[in-house]
Amino acid sequence: MTLIGSYILGSSGIRIYDTKIKDAKTYWVNDDKVSDPEIWTPELISDKTKTVFTEIPKLECLIIVDPGIYSNDCINAALEVAQNYSAKLKIIPALMARFCYVTSKTENPPRNLKEFLIIVTICRELCDWHILQLTSNGYDYIIDHLYEKKNFHDTVSIMAKRYSNYKTILLYSKDDEKFVSGLKLKCEKMYVPNWNQMLTEGGLQKGIWTNNSLTGRSKDVIDFASGMSLKIDDRPPLSLVKQGAKLPIKKKHSVFEDLRSFAINRDYQHVDYDKITRESCVIFQKELSCEVYKFNLNVRIEKNGQCFIDFQYQKQIFAAPTANVADNSSAQNSDEYATAESMSDKSTTSSLDNNSKALLSVEKETKI
Repeated sequence: MTLIGSYILGSSGIRIYDTKIKDAKTYWVNDDKVSDPEIWTPELISDKTKTVFTEIPKLECLIIVDPGIYSNDCINAALEVAQNYSAKLKIIPALMARFCYVTSKTENPPRNLKEFLIIVTICRELCDWHILQLTSNGYDYIIDHLYEKKNFHDTVSIMAKRYSNYKTILLYSKDDEKFVSGLKLKCEKMYVPNWNQMLTEGGLQKGIWTNNSLTGRSKDVIDFASGMSLKIDDRPPLSLVKQGAKLPIKKKHSVFEDLRSFAINRDYQHVDYDKITRESCVIFQKELSCEVYKFNLNVRIEKNGQCFIDFQYQKQIFAAPTANVADNSSAQNSDEYATAESMSDKSTTSSLDNNSKALLSVEKETKI
């Protein structure tokens, strides 16, 4: 008996598929027992995950669907709990779960390598167009476009010019039935009665393919990351990880800035029955004690989707050079800079103020 699980992070239920009898069952916990707080902390998400998973049998593979609203500390706290209940563990963006649902359900998929699959999510006044391409390893997420629904037919013409060999699937809910039924476009139409149910089912399919890659090679979606950006004060965000970047990912950035605070945001797409929006969630942030810093930022996303961020800094004693962001470059010390303290777990100094002392333990404080 092989059990595959799919869990939307922060929810009160988990769905488990038995590959032997080819049937799925949902395990729920009482919402009164695990009521959702206004602000999630790693401790709260850990407790809820543990409460949900306590009642389930041991899993062979577990897929956690990340809706995009939790910090990295919260996600990693949930993963730490989940790894005790499954031999294999992977976390995927909600967008990946949506893709997997569609590719597993479609009745007329692309048959030839390099053929495109266009997934159109229709939601009230907007249409979200995602372009996937079939490869020998599954579907490769290429790009997305967001257009107003009133321009639907013009968009169809644009896509026909850009992609000569493709199939289109319309994903829609009850509120858009009338619009979809009136379209003359020859394509597959896929009705979604419940959004969370769709994400859960997509997670299950990803789990089945992850556990046995031979079963879904032509339907699986190649692992990718949500976009991540660096926000310094009120300045425009700088891209750290591009939306759709393939896993695993290792990015090194050296940033020279006058700053007092910064944040790292994860970009995600929020979809409900009323709207589609592009939003971002702060997954890591710092309020710095001194005015001027040079800092090195390393972002690592593993093959299973888990993200780690290493942050190191140096106090600047001379005038700041022009801002420079070097993607994929190793962090090097500048001759114009003097290190105020050695940034390591064991380093100590009596000359630092309390705020600087709090930042000394890089592995403990700044690795998430």
